[in-house]
Amino acid sequence: MLFWWLCPLASGFDNRVAVTSVLTSGISIMTAIAALSGDASRLGRALALLMMLRAGFFAIRAAWASAIFGPISEAQRAFGFEIVIIEGLWTSVIAGYLLLALLREKRERSLVRLAETDYLTGADNRRSFQMKAQAAWSRVSDRRETTLLMLDLDNFKQINDAFGHAFGDEVLRAFAALVRASIAPGDTFARLGGEEFVIMVPDRDEAAGAQFAETLRARFAEVMLAHRAENASITVSIGIASTRYAENLDRLLAVADEALYRAKANGRNRVECGPRRQTDAASMDGSIAALNLHA
Repeated sequence: MLFWWLCPLASGFDNRVAVTSVLTSGISIMTAIAALSGDASRLGRALALLMMLRAGFFAIRAAWASAIFGPISEAQRAFGFEIVIIEGLWTSVIAGYLLLALLREKRERSLVRLAETDYLTGADNRRSFQMKAQAAWSRVSDRRETTLLMLDLDNFKQINDAFGHAFGDEVLRAFAALVRASIAPGDTFARLGGEEFVIMVPDRDEAAGAQFAETLRARFAEVMLAHRAENASITVSIGIASTRYAENLDRLLAVADEALYRAKANGRNRVECGPRRQTDAASMDGSIAALNLHA
């Protein structure tokens, strides 16, 4: 509108067509980029394709209105106007449908995310961990070892009793934030309940998992010292199990749980790996209580 009001070139119909076509093409390109940003779904890619086609159409129209392809007759202008009307109609219908479908998909994703996320810490909950862990287990092989870390904050009940539940919640959030900042994109981090957490790290053997666990343990101690918790001994015990010790997910959880129990029994604030003896891996049975993931 500023172009029409202020620029002398706006007196020409073809100039106005060229300018508006360039602007429409640019807006369509930006819309396509926005539709592809982040984790674009099939609907997002379809919208991006539609907008790129529209950008190309209006780029050609801008070149045509600029007489690059030769002089324009009145009949050609009328025919071009009809094409623009048809393009605008169909683009509006298709883009409107895609945008409504994208909004619905985004809402559904948000609801699913809420259903699978622990409200306090932002970690996955038991249900989400069960699904992701089963999917990760299906990719396990002799050459793709996976390590599971079972983590439990030490003396957490006493901390709640001494400093209040609000402080306990603050500790849980701080611990979860530390873990989320430390894990890789393909790792699974979940809160199983209370002060107990679990991390599943694909393509990492027990030695690498132990090094990662020790780093987490040390960093958490440092964070708690700076978290106005000088008078509270807030630490974490970690049990580690590798898929080479287990033939299914329940056994893997049982081995990690047994290692965590051993870390607690040996003084807390420490990392323990695997079964008590490597030969125990084949003979461990109901004496180790597997976690009930369906609770």
